[in-house]
Amino acid sequence: MRDQVRAMNELGIEAGALTSGNTDDEIEQVFTALEEERLRLLYIAPERLANPGTLMMLKKLDVRLIAVDEAHCVSQWGHDFRPDYLRLGDLRKQLNVPLAAFTATADADTRVEIVERLFAGDAPEIFLHGFDRPNINLAFQPKDKPRQQILDFANARMGQSGIVYCGTRAKTEVLAQALRAEGHKALHYHAGIDPEMRRIAETRFSRE
Repeated sequence: MRDQVRAMNELGIEAGALTSGNTDDEIEQVFTALEEERLRLLYIAPERLANPGTLMMLKKLDVRLIAVDEAHCVSQWGHDFRPDYLRLGDLRKQLNVPLAAFTATADADTRVEIVERLFAGDAPEIFLHGFDRPNINLAFQPKDKPRQQILDFANARMGQSGIVYCGTRAKTEVLAQALRAEGHKALHYHAGIDPEMRRIAETRFSRE
Protein backbone atom coordinates (compact mmCIF):
# COMPACT_ATOMS: atom_id res chain seq x y z
CA MET A 1 0.00 0.00 0.00
CA ARG A 2 2.84 2.40 0.79
CA ASP A 3 4.32 1.79 -2.64
CA GLN A 4 1.00 2.49 -4.36
CA VAL A 5 0.37 5.62 -2.30
CA ARG A 6 3.79 6.98 -3.22
CA ALA A 7 3.19 6.21 -6.91
CA MET A 8 -0.19 7.98 -6.86
CA ASN A 9 1.23 11.04 -5.12
CA GLU A 10 4.05 11.21 -7.69
CA LEU A 11 1.36 11.28 -10.40
CA GLY A 12 -0.33 14.20 -8.66
CA ILE A 13 -3.22 12.12 -7.27
CA GLU A 14 -3.42 12.72 -3.53
CA ALA A 15 -3.59 9.37 -1.74
CA GLY A 16 -3.08 8.06 1.76
CA ALA A 17 -3.08 4.78 3.65
CA LEU A 18 -4.22 3.71 7.10
CA THR A 19 -2.23 0.65 8.12
CA SER A 20 -0.85 -0.87 11.29
CA GLY A 21 2.57 0.39 10.24
CA ASN A 22 1.63 4.08 10.18
CA THR A 23 3.36 6.51 12.48
CA ASP A 24 1.21 8.91 14.51
CA ASP A 25 2.26 11.74 12.19
CA GLU A 26 1.24 9.75 9.10
CA ILE A 27 -2.17 8.97 10.61
CA GLU A 28 -2.68 12.64 11.44
CA GLN A 29 -1.74 13.67 7.89
CA VAL A 30 -4.26 11.21 6.41
CA PHE A 31 -7.10 12.37 8.67
CA THR A 32 -6.29 16.02 7.95
CA ALA A 33 -6.41 15.33 4.20
CA LEU A 34 -9.74 13.53 4.64
CA GLU A 35 -11.23 16.38 6.67
CA GLU A 36 -10.09 18.89 4.07
CA GLU A 37 -11.54 16.68 1.29
CA ARG A 38 -8.19 16.60 -0.51
CA LEU A 39 -7.72 12.83 -0.55
CA ARG A 40 -8.74 11.09 -3.79
CA LEU A 41 -7.71 7.56 -2.80
CA LEU A 42 -7.67 5.98 0.66
CA TYR A 43 -5.97 2.61 1.09
CA ILE A 44 -7.03 0.56 4.11
CA ALA A 45 -6.63 -3.08 5.10
CA PRO A 46 -9.92 -4.99 5.51
CA GLU A 47 -8.89 -5.81 9.09
CA ARG A 48 -9.47 -2.16 9.93
CA LEU A 49 -13.21 -2.67 9.34
CA ALA A 50 -13.33 -4.65 12.59
CA ASN A 51 -13.18 -1.24 14.31
CA PRO A 52 -16.69 0.36 14.30
CA GLY A 53 -15.03 3.76 14.07
CA THR A 54 -13.80 2.98 10.56
CA LEU A 55 -17.33 2.55 9.21
CA MET A 56 -18.45 5.73 10.98
CA MET A 57 -15.55 7.60 9.38
CA LEU A 58 -16.28 6.24 5.89
CA LYS A 59 -19.97 7.14 6.17
CA LYS A 60 -19.00 10.77 6.78
CA LEU A 61 -16.87 10.86 3.62
CA ASP A 62 -18.02 11.24 0.05
CA VAL A 63 -17.01 7.69 -0.92
CA ARG A 64 -17.72 6.99 -4.59
CA LEU A 65 -16.23 3.51 -5.11
CA ILE A 66 -14.78 0.57 -3.21
CA ALA A 67 -11.96 -1.29 -4.96
CA VAL A 68 -11.01 -4.67 -3.49
CA ASP A 69 -7.59 -6.09 -4.32
CA GLU A 70 -6.73 -9.77 -3.75
CA ALA A 71 -10.46 -10.55 -3.76
CA HIS A 72 -9.78 -14.30 -3.59
CA CYS A 73 -9.16 -13.77 0.14
CA VAL A 74 -12.94 -13.98 0.69
CA SER A 75 -12.83 -17.66 -0.26
CA GLN A 76 -12.74 -19.96 2.75
CA TRP A 77 -11.22 -22.64 0.52
CA GLY A 78 -8.59 -20.36 -0.96
CA HIS A 79 -4.91 -20.28 -0.08
CA ASP A 80 -5.08 -16.96 1.72
CA PHE A 81 -8.46 -16.71 3.50
CA ARG A 82 -8.79 -13.57 5.62
CA PRO A 83 -12.14 -13.34 7.43
CA ASP A 84 -12.13 -9.54 7.51
CA TYR A 85 -12.56 -9.56 3.73
CA LEU A 86 -16.08 -10.83 4.38
CA ARG A 87 -16.96 -7.40 5.85
CA LEU A 88 -16.48 -5.76 2.45
CA GLY A 89 -19.84 -6.99 1.12
CA ASP A 90 -21.58 -5.32 4.06
CA LEU A 91 -19.49 -2.19 3.54
CA ARG A 92 -20.77 -1.92 -0.04
CA LYS A 93 -24.36 -2.02 1.25
CA GLN A 94 -23.69 0.41 4.11
CA LEU A 95 -22.12 3.00 1.81
CA ASN A 96 -24.38 2.22 -1.16
CA VAL A 97 -21.58 2.63 -3.71
CA PRO A 98 -20.24 0.48 -6.56
CA LEU A 99 -17.63 -2.14 -5.75
CA ALA A 100 -14.94 -3.51 -8.06
CA ALA A 101 -13.06 -6.67 -7.07
CA PHE A 102 -9.75 -7.83 -8.56
CA THR A 103 -7.69 -10.99 -8.31
CA ALA A 104 -5.20 -12.89 -10.42
CA THR A 105 -5.63 -16.19 -8.58
CA ALA A 106 -9.26 -17.33 -8.68
CA ASP A 107 -10.51 -20.58 -10.17
CA ALA A 108 -14.17 -21.04 -11.13
CA ASP A 109 -15.33 -22.00 -7.61
CA THR A 110 -13.48 -19.06 -6.04
CA ARG A 111 -15.01 -16.65 -8.56
CA VAL A 112 -18.47 -17.89 -7.62
CA GLU A 113 -17.69 -17.35 -3.94
CA ILE A 114 -16.38 -13.82 -4.61
CA VAL A 115 -19.67 -12.92 -6.28
CA GLU A 116 -21.72 -14.45 -3.45
CA ARG A 117 -19.79 -12.75 -0.66
CA LEU A 118 -19.10 -9.33 -2.15
CA PHE A 119 -22.10 -8.85 -4.47
CA ALA A 120 -24.87 -10.72 -2.66
CA GLY A 121 -28.17 -10.14 -4.41
CA ASP A 122 -26.60 -8.56 -7.48
CA ALA A 123 -25.15 -9.89 -10.72
CA PRO A 124 -21.86 -8.06 -11.32
CA GLU A 125 -20.21 -7.87 -14.71
CA ILE A 126 -17.24 -10.25 -14.80
CA PHE A 127 -14.08 -9.72 -16.85
CA LEU A 128 -11.86 -12.77 -17.20
CA HIS A 129 -8.45 -12.87 -18.85
CA GLY A 130 -6.08 -15.79 -19.43
CA PHE A 131 -3.98 -17.38 -16.75
CA ASP A 132 -0.73 -17.48 -18.71
CA ARG A 133 1.91 -15.54 -16.76
CA PRO A 134 4.92 -15.33 -19.11
CA ASN A 135 6.87 -13.27 -16.58
CA ILE A 136 6.82 -16.12 -14.03
CA ASN A 137 9.12 -19.12 -14.16
CA LEU A 138 9.27 -22.02 -11.72
CA ALA A 139 12.32 -24.19 -11.11
CA PHE A 140 13.02 -26.81 -8.45
CA GLN A 141 16.11 -28.44 -6.98
CA PRO A 142 16.53 -31.18 -4.38
CA LYS A 143 17.44 -29.76 -0.98
CA ASP A 144 21.18 -30.22 -0.41
CA LYS A 145 23.02 -27.85 1.94
CA PRO A 146 20.15 -25.36 1.56
CA ARG A 147 21.94 -22.29 2.90
CA GLN A 148 24.76 -22.74 0.42
CA GLN A 149 22.22 -23.34 -2.35
CA ILE A 150 20.54 -20.03 -1.56
CA LEU A 151 23.87 -18.20 -1.39
CA ASP A 152 24.99 -19.67 -4.72
CA PHE A 153 21.64 -18.70 -6.28
CA ALA A 154 21.88 -15.13 -4.96
CA ASN A 155 25.56 -14.74 -5.84
CA ALA A 156 24.76 -15.60 -9.46
CA ARG A 157 22.28 -12.70 -9.44
CA MET A 158 24.29 -10.09 -7.54
CA GLY A 159 22.60 -6.68 -7.71
CA GLN A 160 19.15 -8.02 -8.53
CA SER A 161 16.24 -7.87 -6.07
CA GLY A 162 14.39 -10.83 -4.60
CA ILE A 163 12.62 -12.34 -1.62
CA VAL A 164 13.68 -15.47 0.28
CA TYR A 165 10.92 -17.10 2.32
CA CYS A 166 12.01 -18.86 5.51
CA GLY A 167 10.19 -21.20 7.87
CA THR A 168 10.93 -19.28 11.06
CA ARG A 169 11.71 -15.76 12.20
CA ALA A 170 15.13 -16.85 13.40
CA LYS A 171 16.01 -18.27 10.00
CA THR A 172 15.18 -14.98 8.29
CA GLU A 173 17.67 -13.19 10.54
CA VAL A 174 20.41 -15.80 10.17
CA LEU A 175 20.04 -16.00 6.40
CA ALA A 176 19.94 -12.20 5.97
CA GLN A 177 23.22 -12.02 7.90
CA ALA A 178 24.73 -14.75 5.70
CA LEU A 179 23.69 -12.83 2.57
CA ARG A 180 25.21 -9.62 3.91
CA ALA A 181 28.45 -11.47 4.57
CA GLU A 182 28.46 -12.41 0.88
CA GLY A 183 28.15 -8.74 -0.13
CA HIS A 184 24.39 -8.51 -0.69
CA LYS A 185 22.17 -5.73 0.63
CA ALA A 186 19.88 -7.94 2.70
CA LEU A 187 17.41 -7.25 5.50
CA HIS A 188 15.33 -9.64 7.57
CA TYR A 189 11.58 -8.99 7.76
CA HIS A 190 9.04 -10.77 9.95
CA ALA A 191 6.13 -10.12 12.31
CA GLY A 192 8.41 -9.77 15.32
CA ILE A 193 10.37 -6.72 14.25
CA ASP A 194 9.42 -3.30 15.58
CA PRO A 195 7.34 -0.97 13.35
CA GLU A 196 10.24 1.37 12.57
CA MET A 197 12.46 -1.47 11.33
CA ARG A 198 9.51 -2.76 9.30
CA ARG A 199 9.05 0.66 7.65
CA ILE A 200 12.76 0.89 6.87
CA ALA A 201 12.78 -2.58 5.31
CA GLU A 202 9.66 -1.90 3.21
CA THR A 203 10.97 1.45 2.01
CA ARG A 204 14.43 0.15 1.14
CA PHE A 205 13.04 -2.87 -0.71
CA SER A 206 10.61 -0.81 -2.79
CA ARG A 207 13.16 1.91 -3.62
CA GLU A 208 16.45 0.00 -3.86
